[in-house]
Formats: sequence, structure tokens, C-alpha cells
Amino acid sequence: LAPFGAPFGQIDYRNRGSVKRELRQRLADGGYQAVLASSAPWLMQRDLGYPRGCRVVYDFVDSPTLHMRRGGWLAGLERYFRSYTEWKCARREIRIRRFASRSVYVSRPDADAVGLVEGAPDPAVIPNGVMADPSGMIRAVAPARPVVGFLGNMGYVPNINAARRLALEVMPHIRATVPDAELLVIGRDPAEEIRALRGPGVQVTGTVEDIWPYVHQARVFVLPMLGGAGLQNKILEAMYAGVPVVTTPVSAESLGARLGVELLVAETNAELARLAVELLCDDGLWQRVSQAGRRFVDARHSWEHVAQSYASLLVDQP
Repeated sequence: LAPFGAPFGQIDYRNRGSVKRELRQRLADGGYQAVLASSAPWLMQRDLGYPRGCRVVYDFVDSPTLHMRRGGWLAGLERYFRSYTEWKCARREIRIRRFASRSVYVSRPDADAVGLVEGAPDPAVIPNGVMADPSGMIRAVAPARPVVGFLGNMGYVPNINAARRLALEVMPHIRATVPDAELLVIGRDPAEEIRALRGPGVQVTGTVEDIWPYVHQARVFVLPMLGGAGLQNKILEAMYAGVPVVTTPVSAESLGARLGVELLVAETNAELARLAVELLCDDGLWQRVSQAGRRFVDARHSWEHVAQSYASLLVDQP
């Protein structure tokens, strides 16, 4: 809780001293032209002895400052200390960006969260990639059953809140027009609140070896996220599979997809339900959004493209 300590709730590592000693030794042995670090702010310190000319790249992935700023899902002490913790996150983020040769984020909103940082190079934006489906199961025809899907790590609080919002607040609107609509919640480690949703018309898969057969049961994914930062892998995975997605502005803005073409977006429960019903009932709209979403992921989120961006960042000069 001290002003100059780590942000509240920050995970620490008991073995970080041994990791730093190992890194110092390797750097002293020479031969390294670049170091890529992530999720370890304590590696951005001069006492590690980074040699002159060595590129030190720090991958934030998501902005911790933006994550805390959008923390409407926080509870207890975390909610109480949100503004204070956001300030501490921003201060640490700025310090790292000034130390590193270059910093990386997965989306432009994350890269812009703390604004321009004097004395630091502009951050790079390298989005996540999507792992190709080895079975080639890409949905080309809309499923006949009106199945609404949710996809994600179901032990993660923002996903828990979004899935509960879908089940308890959005689905009643959908069923008012499509009475036989079903809900399919796909994701590992479901929390008790998610397991409790199981019942008539609601399936919760829990941890499965292969998500794709379940993904292709859904005709539409509805992801009514309330907060969070970074890039939503679940949206990319659904779009890659050819299943149209309806989500909220907070999730859509980091993707850069064309709204109403590649991705459908709404804020209220009634509007989310209306868009979902259109995709459940209109095969022509389903085909257009399905194909546009798949093309978007193919063009922007292949691992080949991501790997080339990383290689350029680590090897090329700023």
C-alpha cells in the first residue's frame, strides 16, 4: 500500500532474485543483442547490467493502467483502492517505457492508456495471433439450432460477470423472440457462479480438450463484457471459426474491426439481444458477417504476421 511500492494486488515472485542473478551472468557472458521481457517489471532495472547497444524490449501485453481504469468488475478492497492503484500502475508503466528500448502492447487503446511519455520511444502495437484450427472445421453454413455461445476462461472475473449478464439479462430478451434459443458457455475452470447457470436451455462445458466442436455448435457468440483491457482472444477465435460475434464497445475498440460489417456492437441488454436475434433468424446477414469476420482475422491476426512484427522489433533499429 506504500506510494512507492508495487501496485495493490501485484503478483510477486519468490525466485526473482535467482532469476536476476542468472540473467546478470548470461548478460556478462556476452553474445546477446536483444532481451525481450514480459510480466516482470523488476527486469527493467539498470542493476542487471544490460550491455551498451543491447535492445531491451518490454511486452506489456495489456496496459495495467487501462485494466484498472476499466475495473468496474472489481470488488472489495480492489474497488476501494482502484484510483490509487491506477495511479501506481501508470507511474510504473511510464518508468518501464522510459527504461526500455521499445515497449509493446496488443492494441492501440492499451498503448495510449498513459498518453505520451517524454523521453520514451513510441510503443509498438502487435496484436495477438489466432492458432489455426488443425481440423479445418470452419463454419460455412449457419447452424439450424438457435444456439448462443460464450467463450473464455470461466474462472476469470470479467468473463464470469459477462457470462452471467448474458444468461440472466440478455437471454430473456432473446427468448422473447426466439423461445427455443439455447445458451452454450464454453471455457475452462468454470466458477461456482457459472456452474450454477446449468439447467434447461443452458449448457456449461467446463474444461474440454478441444473447443472447436463446441464453437461450431453456436450460431452467434454474444460477449457482453463490462470492462477489461487488451485484445479479446475469444472474439478473434469465434470470428476465425466463422461464427458472428455481438459484443460491447469496450471489447470492440481494441480490435479495429469494422462495426456492423465484421463485428456487431451494442451497449444495452436489449440492443445486444436484438442483434443476436437478427443473426439467429437472418441467414443472409449471418453469411455476410461470418465471411467478413473470417477475412478480418486471416488478414490481421495470423501468427506468421505477428512473428514477423516481433522479429523486426527485436532486430531492426528503432
